[in-house]
Amino acid sequence: MLKLKTLVMAVCFSLIGSGTITVTVSAHEPAQFKMEEAEFQSLLEKGYSEKDIFHAKGIAHLAKKDVEDVLKYYKKSGSWEKTAAHFGIDLEKMKAKHEKMKKFYLENQEEILAYIAEYSDTSLEDLKKLQEGNSFKIHHLMKAAVIAKLSNSAMIDIVNDHKAGKNFYEMAQDRNVQKEEFRKEMKRIHRELKRRVSS
Repeated sequence: MLKLKTLVMAVCFSLIGSGTITVTVSAHEPAQFKMEEAEFQSLLEKGYSEKDIFHAKGIAHLAKKDVEDVLKYYKKSGSWEKTAAHFGIDLEKMKAKHEKMKKFYLENQEEILAYIAEYSDTSLEDLKKLQEGNSFKIHHLMKAAVIAKLSNSAMIDIVNDHKAGKNFYEMAQDRNVQKEEFRKEMKRIHRELKRRVSS
C-alpha cells in the first residue's frame, strides 16, 4: 500500500464547488484531471470508499481506463499493486522516476532559479522573495512561470491567485492555457534545464 501511495503518487484531491473533483497526480511531471461529481457520487453509492475511488482514478488516468473497471479489478485482487500491474502501471518505475526528478530539483536549485528568472523576465532576487514569501517549491515557481508566459500574465498575479487558494489547473484554465500547451512547454523547459545543468 505504501508503494501505491508513492506512485499514485501522493494522489492529492480537492473538492471544488463546480460539480467536479480535481485530482492531482504528481510524478516527474504533474498532471491534473477532473472527475465529475456525479460519477464520484455514483461510485460512492455502489459501495466504494472515497479512498479507493481516488486510488482507482489515479491508476485509471495513467492507464487510460475506466475508473469502475479499476475498482472492480481491485475488489477481486484486494491489492493496489496487483491492480496497477494488471493495468500496465509499473509502480517501481514510476517511483524511481519521481525520486530522480525530486533529486534533480534539489541538487540544481540555483541553476533552476536562474533559468526561471530568465524565462519569466523576473530578477533572481524578486523570484527568491516570491518563493520564500509564499512557501513556493521550485517546481511551483516553474509552473507559475509557464502559466504566466503562455497567458501573457504577470508572475505576481499567478502567485497571488495561488495564495488565494487556486490550484495551477484552475489558474491555467482561467487564462485559457490549454493542458497540452502547458505540458508541452513544461517538457521543453525540463529538456533545456537538463541540457544546461549537464553542460
